[in-house]
Formats: sequence, C-alpha cells, structure tokens
Amino acid sequence: MKSLCISLPIWIGFFLGSFEGKALPHHGHYETPTDFQEFPSKPKVQQNKALALFKIWFAGDFDNSKHCQRDSSIAPSEIHIAQIWENYFTDGVWFYEETQAPQGILSSQKIYQIKEYAPARFELLVYTIKDFEGYAGGYSNSSLFENLSPEDLMEHSDCTVYLVRKGEGQFIGSTVKSDCELHRGVGQYTTFNLEVSPIRMNRANRVFGWENELLSGPALETKGIEYKRIVVKAPKAPKAPKPPKPVKESRPTPKGKAPKSTKKSKASKPTKESNPMPDNEQSQGG
Repeated sequence: MKSLCISLPIWIGFFLGSFEGKALPHHGHYETPTDFQEFPSKPKVQQNKALALFKIWFAGDFDNSKHCQRDSSIAPSEIHIAQIWENYFTDGVWFYEETQAPQGILSSQKIYQIKEYAPARFELLVYTIKDFEGYAGGYSNSSLFENLSPEDLMEHSDCTVYLVRKGEGQFIGSTVKSDCELHRGVGQYTTFNLEVSPIRMNRANRVFGWENELLSGPALETKGIEYKRIVVKAPKAPKAPKPPKPVKESRPTPKGKAPKSTKKSKASKPTKESNPMPDNEQSQGG
C-alpha cells in the first residue's frame, strides 16, 4: 500500500507533464498555459466538404431589400458575416456577424462557432462579449480580433442553433423549443430559425411571452426574412471609339494617258432649229 501511495503522485506528474506546453481541450475550447499570442499558426481543423460549403455560403454581405419590396412591414437591414481566427483555433470555424439598420446604424453583434457534432449534423454556437461596440466594423477588419480569444466570450449555450444539410444546396436548422430564455421585459424566450443557401439566407427571430404567444418577429407560417447576397457589379469599361474608315488612295495616272473619268458623260443631243413654216409652205409663198 505504501508503494502504491508513492507511485501514484509519480504517475500523475508524468500524465500532467505530457501536456506541458500543449493545448488542453475543455468544453470545446483550448486552454493554453501560456499567452494566446504565442500560438499564431496552429494547424487548421480538418473540414469535410459540408463544413467547407457552409463556411463559403454563410460568410458575406446580405440585405433584405427584395423582401422589403414585397412586404412593407419589414424593416430594411443588412447583415455582414466574416470568418475570424482562421489560424488560431482548430475546434470548428469562427464567424463575426454584424447587423446594421439603414445608414449603417449598428443593431446587433454576435460571434458564432460551427462544429460537426455528428455525421452531417452541425451546431452553431452563439457568443457575445462585453463592450462589443468596440468591434464594430470587424467584418472588414479582422485584425480587431487579434487580441481576443474564446476565453473572453460569453457563451449562450441554450441558444445554440442545430443544423442539418438538406439536399445539395441548403443548410436548415433552429434553436430547441423554448430553451433560449430571454427574461427581458414581457418576453420569456426567443427562437431562431435559419436557412442558408449559396445566394440567400432566411432568418426568423421570434420572441414569445409567458403564455407562448408570439410577441415579435415574423408569422409562424413563414420562413422569416429573406436576405440575399449583395453582389457588387464591376463597372463596365467604356466602349472604345470606332476606328475611322480607311481613305482610298488614288492611283497615279501613267504618262501619255488621260485619266479615266469615273462617270460616263452623256453625249449632248443636237438641237433642231425651229422652222416657223414647213418647206412646202415656203415654196408656195415664193
């Protein structure tokens, strides 16, 4: 028994020592004993085809202007989503999302992490952070997140969106029933439905009351608000002016020959002299 007590700390020390200087997985994150910035280029996660497609389809700039034209009750807005921390973390793919009202007024900010938790099934984890306003515009300036790590985020695990791939051109998912509690004002919980495809996404944020009545958000029978990818068309190049028609050069006339006229001149017809009397009348009068 004494030998076992002596050897046990040795085995524990050996086990912990094997992780020295390495990342320790904990609840989906990586805890490092040293500073975050000392690992700027960890190997990227092995992504399957479906996850790689979601990354391409989910990121980008979107607006709901087309939907607003069909439904005047929808408030116009834009959504900007960009991938962040591409070289720092290997546990899933990270995104920063910013929603703007007209004139670029900031309305919401989120950080997402998507991971495959089962074959062809994905979870989109939702995070926020204190003083989020300082990261406004981060979708076009990823350097804002260089001094930030997942340990600085506040995870909203009850608001996780669970996604499946539907066919070849769509991801579809939602939060779980009333799990995403709100506890703000008269709202008890919120739900979020998401459909992602190559050129558009449908999103439905709904708030429900204590009697499960819909307080805000799109009607239950609809897919939500449609956001289409903003495609910036390249300006058309100005048309080049048409080249002038070449001028035909006149050939020199050989010596001793008159130049040929291009048009045939009509010979002038001889004019008849007018006779006041016929010849026979003149002879009779003589």
